[in-house]
Amino acid sequence: MEFTADIAVVLAVLGVAFVLFVREVLPPDFVALLSVIALLVTGVAEPGTALAGFANPAVHTIAGMFVISAALLKTGVVDGIGRHLVRFAGRRPGRVLFVTLLAVAALSAFVNNTPIVVMMIPVILRIATSSGLPASKLLIPLSYVSILGGCCTLIGTSTNLIVSGLLQQGGMAPLSMFEMAPVGLALAGAGILYLLTVGHRLLPDHDTVTANVSGGRIREYVTEFLVQPGSPLAGHRLEESPVLRGGRLKVLELIRGEEIFWPPYGPLSIAEGDILIAKGAASDILDASRDTGVDLIPDLGPEEPAGERSALTLAEVIVTPGSASVGSSIAESPLTRRIGLSVLAIQRHEHHIRNKLSEARFRTGDILLVEGTAAAVEQLRGEEGFLLLEGIEDAIVRHHRAPLSATIAVAVVLAATFSPLSVVTCALAGAALMVLTGCLTTRQIYDGLDARTLVLVAGMIGVGLTAEATGAIAWIAHQVFPVLKPLGPYGILAGVFLLTTTLTEFLSNAASAVLIFPLAVSIAAEGGLSPRPFALIVAFGASLSFATPVGYQTNTIVYGAGGYRFADFTKVGLPLNLLLGLLAVLLVPLFWPF
Repeated sequence: MEFTADIAVVLAVLGVAFVLFVREVLPPDFVALLSVIALLVTGVAEPGTALAGFANPAVHTIAGMFVISAALLKTGVVDGIGRHLVRFAGRRPGRVLFVTLLAVAALSAFVNNTPIVVMMIPVILRIATSSGLPASKLLIPLSYVSILGGCCTLIGTSTNLIVSGLLQQGGMAPLSMFEMAPVGLALAGAGILYLLTVGHRLLPDHDTVTANVSGGRIREYVTEFLVQPGSPLAGHRLEESPVLRGGRLKVLELIRGEEIFWPPYGPLSIAEGDILIAKGAASDILDASRDTGVDLIPDLGPEEPAGERSALTLAEVIVTPGSASVGSSIAESPLTRRIGLSVLAIQRHEHHIRNKLSEARFRTGDILLVEGTAAAVEQLRGEEGFLLLEGIEDAIVRHHRAPLSATIAVAVVLAATFSPLSVVTCALAGAALMVLTGCLTTRQIYDGLDARTLVLVAGMIGVGLTAEATGAIAWIAHQVFPVLKPLGPYGILAGVFLLTTTLTEFLSNAASAVLIFPLAVSIAAEGGLSPRPFALIVAFGASLSFATPVGYQTNTIVYGAGGYRFADFTKVGLPLNLLLGLLAVLLVPLFWPF
């Protein structure tokens, strides 16, 4: 096949976009828009092709499901499930883990998994507290099972809707509501079994720095100690140091520069300039600051008695997907402008950012360490775009329209499954009903829409269509197929899965699905094979992102909330990727023959 100038331009645009996606220099949605603009400016793409993604039914279906998910959250349906989950799970760790995983998987099969994870984090923290399980043993599984549950139905994740839309656009039958369920359920079952056994042992075991307010009353004070030059603590192992005060203080994290260390600390020694985040009673904190050569950040001075100072607390806050504060500075944030909280530090991708905070711009998944009064922290509960990491009982939304919103959601699923109406029609009608019945206000529609995801999907569909129209996809398939052909149909299918899931670990699942789908269909055509099993393996491969915290939005959200390191995802997630990949490659042809 001839290599043309148009193909060269398309490959160059895709290459630059890939680098920008991976390096996170610009937001992913903006990278997708820039790619579309580049193809238009170079004359490679016609406007009708490059912008076709904005008219794609998959984009409108995703938008409708975002609204329906928002209504279920706003009316307290999801919170109600979480409340019952807390009561039912009790205090037995094994039962807690099993019930939690099963409930989240079932819920995420019908509700978009990103808001599910956002809303379930306080539930998980509450379960961790009541059962004695460290939150780090629950938050990665929370993300993973939400992904697995989404693989079971058409509406479980935007990836499935995208693949269904691309199938229909290519003249093939779209996916039905439960077409993916046989393989999806098998993958979910295997994944949960892995997390309950092998994965549970591989997960780190430490507490997170969560807020310490409940019902407006401060139980313990969380503060930061700065180890001063000449401190008697310097050079001593942390676990043997007097800062622990015989167990009355608990050191939750040690911060050295931008690097963070969590328990168990092992042979780690304290150094001058280290920051210790510790929890305990105000009197114990004051004693520690006097006896050990550390300063409090901010200082507990004599003009501020401990009783008054203990009216302030530190809290952890997540910047949630779709937050209007993404890209904003601290000074521009409502946290400081309106609520009156001080942002002391930002935890991002394993780093603790304190220096030059004034220059930092919020990103999705950032964990903000904020200080303020109990009343100010309480005000965070109703703040759009931020999630306070504590207090499920007080955060629950109790709304009399919860049964109505649940009924509408069920009706959407049933109509999409059994009626002649298309999925996009059912989703948009369900979204409209949520507003007309008062389950959601017109303003909350736009709060619920994740505009960045919609623009990303629409933009990348346009890029994919242009790549097809110019012959770039066919050219790539022509280069790849001879390598995979000797492996036979199963080997080719495995190759497509590995390519998709590897790409998903660094790009968004939506971008990976859009980019690999036409390539997978072209490879199938080269080998005279049915395109459907390859389309399905792309759908599964683009969702099964476990080995890094950046490939899937839910992983990014729990990354900071659980105090994880990048390597924790690789250690737990890579074996899961390989296990489920092998299972998917074996099962997909049984239901969608070559």
